[in-house]
Amino acid sequence: MKTQFTRNDRIQKIINEHNEKTRIRVPTRFTSFHPKNDYDIDECKICVESTDIIIKYYDSETEEFIAEQVNNYCVSLGDESTGVCYMILAYLFELQYSLVGQGLSDIEVCKEIMECT
Repeated sequence: MKTQFTRNDRIQKIINEHNEKTRIRVPTRFTSFHPKNDYDIDECKICVESTDIIIKYYDSETEEFIAEQVNNYCVSLGDESTGVCYMILAYLFELQYSLVGQGLSDIEVCKEIMECT
């Protein structure tokens, strides 16, 4: 049986831990919404790779464990990519998780939620 917990509690805990460790604040929006969009960040790649993590652990681990693994992936990206990954985690994780549960592939999930091609 998978453990249920609130999305806001999980996300806030992850963001707080990141902020305490790095003293870098998570940005408030995705790069595609950035006025100048000066960043060279592939949001679709981040979506696909984070969805792959969900797929890998979906049948064997709790939702909280999977969120922690996605968080570790976000940290490994570094620079602005980490912040973008955190925004995907904060705003799209539950939807990614749900779509994986419906049997969608990583590409199908990201096409559905981020219009990736």
